[in-house]
Amino acid sequence: MSDPVTLSRPQDPWWRVHTPKDALGFSAVRPCVFDGVDSRHVATPELRALWGQAPLIVANAPLIRNRLFAGRNYREAGHFDVLELFAFVRPAQFCAPSAAGVAIACGFPEPVDAAAQASALIAVIETLTAELEAAPLGFRLVAQSGIKLMERNGWAWAPLLQAVLDRTQMPTDYVPPPALEIWSLLEEWEDQPPEGQARAVALSDEEVTTALDADLKRAGLSERRPEQREFALKARDIFAPKWMKDQPNMLLAEAGT
Repeated sequence: MSDPVTLSRPQDPWWRVHTPKDALGFSAVRPCVFDGVDSRHVATPELRALWGQAPLIVANAPLIRNRLFAGRNYREAGHFDVLELFAFVRPAQFCAPSAAGVAIACGFPEPVDAAAQASALIAVIETLTAELEAAPLGFRLVAQSGIKLMERNGWAWAPLLQAVLDRTQMPTDYVPPPALEIWSLLEEWEDQPPEGQARAVALSDEEVTTALDADLKRAGLSERRPEQREFALKARDIFAPKWMKDQPNMLLAEAGT
């Protein structure tokens, strides 16, 4: 007779000590909470109570809050919104503001129901923390400045992200700039391209008359007069290099028309 088998709970990833136990997959019909192993559906009245009891891992907390309470009085714990984590680790990258949207943006298939949404949020956190841990040093240095500021202001994700950075090699003598002056790490650059070297460009008589003919044709004028040609050639000469310093080339001319 064989010994009885005891099923043990899978070991949580290291970062789970910095996040709530339960992730919420929200739907108007059957919301679901997932603790990393087991999921269970909750009725809306129970979810309203959970909302104020303990933090949850959610996606788009403002939307869920509006759907749950719609003007009612409510209590709210400090929930961990995965959309905020995504915006921090992948700044300026788009994702639809939902559990499905952030899951797809991180390379996972679209969750088919609330239970799959809740499970996907755990997987998204795993992905984003791994990305930050493997990010280039420059990105991690910038992230360090932001985390310090946001931790002082009570951001829910700050302890987790600080723990991620603590697992990486960071310069011991690095003094992060103020978080709101992160641009100071950038090298100076000009909005316009650098000016080219000054040079003289000479146009031949043929080039001038060809351009004149093209302009007249574009204007619908078929007449060609010698005075036009002479005027164009004289106008060209005033753009030639100066013969004397501080003495620009000048032309006093009058058009016949």
